[in-house]
Amino acid sequence: MYHRGFYGMIRFGETRVSGPLLYRGYQGQGTSQEHLVELAWGGSSNALLAYTMAHYPADWSRQRARQIAAAAVRFKGNGFQAGEGPCRGAWYNGYLWEMDRFSDRYGRESIYTPDQGITNYFLGKLLLEKTLPVPGLAEKIRTNCFEYLRSLRNRQGGLENARKFDGSPGVDRYELPYDGHKADLPMASAMGALSFLICYQLTGEAAAREEGQALLDHLREKIAANEWRFHEYDTWGWDNMAMCWILVTLCEWQAAFPEMDLAAPIEKTLAALLSCQHRFDFELDRYSQLERCWGGLMVNRGGWAVGTTVGSLQAGKGLHNRFDTALALWTHFRLTGDTRSYTALLEFLNYLTYHQWTRNDLPLGPGAVTEAMHLNEGHIQDTVQTLHSNCLHHILLNRGLFLESASLEPDRVKLPAPNGTGSQLRFSFRPGKAGPVRFSIDGAGSDNIELKLDGQVVYRGPGRNLNWFLPEAGRTWEFTAESVK
Repeated sequence: MYHRGFYGMIRFGETRVSGPLLYRGYQGQGTSQEHLVELAWGGSSNALLAYTMAHYPADWSRQRARQIAAAAVRFKGNGFQAGEGPCRGAWYNGYLWEMDRFSDRYGRESIYTPDQGITNYFLGKLLLEKTLPVPGLAEKIRTNCFEYLRSLRNRQGGLENARKFDGSPGVDRYELPYDGHKADLPMASAMGALSFLICYQLTGEAAAREEGQALLDHLREKIAANEWRFHEYDTWGWDNMAMCWILVTLCEWQAAFPEMDLAAPIEKTLAALLSCQHRFDFELDRYSQLERCWGGLMVNRGGWAVGTTVGSLQAGKGLHNRFDTALALWTHFRLTGDTRSYTALLEFLNYLTYHQWTRNDLPLGPGAVTEAMHLNEGHIQDTVQTLHSNCLHHILLNRGLFLESASLEPDRVKLPAPNGTGSQLRFSFRPGKAGPVRFSIDGAGSDNIELKLDGQVVYRGPGRNLNWFLPEAGRTWEFTAESVK
């Protein structure tokens, strides 16, 4: 399994292990340097890594995925799951190598409900998609749902957001209790509903669907009331990460049960999420030194505003680089075919390339993506962590042809089928006036494509940097691209 990563190569001139985050009240005390392995969230997210590596087309990568998933299930006999005690069935998020003990991301003994959903989702999808067999995993997920998550039900109909290892009420990073407006966070309901859905799909148990449906109904009430409170999974605030996982949950339930009518909460959640994205570049040359030192560029177009929370440098003046937004947009697009989510996804994936470490003379870092793009004067974000450098959606897009860029907003995009039953990329434009459209097609097989316009072959050759004149406004121009030998 993988630990969080490193920091300090620019600021301190040495590589430092990025261990647990330390807090004293509202004041961050920096990062300790114990090696911290995290299963769900923080800096590594090994469940996400297992899913990502299982999809990368290389034997070594699939082998790593098997090892990570096996460790989650069998490490120290019972894996990362509590085998006994008041929190039986819970997934521990962290493990400290040097101290040989489980922990949370702060080196303490709390279990956060969102970690349960993230773990169940990514590891469960390995089984559901038949990507990777993991003996014993389905039973672990069932145990988590029925032994632990069900015990968290609160009086309002949702789930508690945290408990301590000893079963007492959990606290956030500032060691404040989850009471008052934090007693019934919508994120906990979303991750519970998602977990029970995965459990139902794996086992077919009606009770799993019933439990998940009740949490989903409670979540819909929260959405109707504009309750988005959730910040970095454990503190109060308004943050787009909640919207991401709520959108994933709604879309996964809609895909599993097409007869359900979740269109309104899905649309509302997507609109709220899209409002957080930077769609124009601000030409931030005055901040260039903050990333130039490791090879990055201060390009903000496509990035996502984080939100706000007390004492966070990443919140008020920064764009946080993480997988949740890409996951939400990808899941929504695969369900609906909506080009809004596709365009936002491509904008974000392109944005990440500007914040990738490219200096090969540094001891560590090349290829990683920085944790955040900061607009704080003098704050150099020289952190390289596995979670923030995840490339899952780059991998998924590159399995076949995809529309990489276009000078016009596409009217429709349909990707090749992920299971290999179809190889055609379809997309269309509806221009407001006659004129040229420039676009690029990338992905597996894009070196030599056959392009059709309204059913007629108009081009054969590489898919990059194509330029076409559309002579009529107000009509839809349909393109089809397919790989050819």
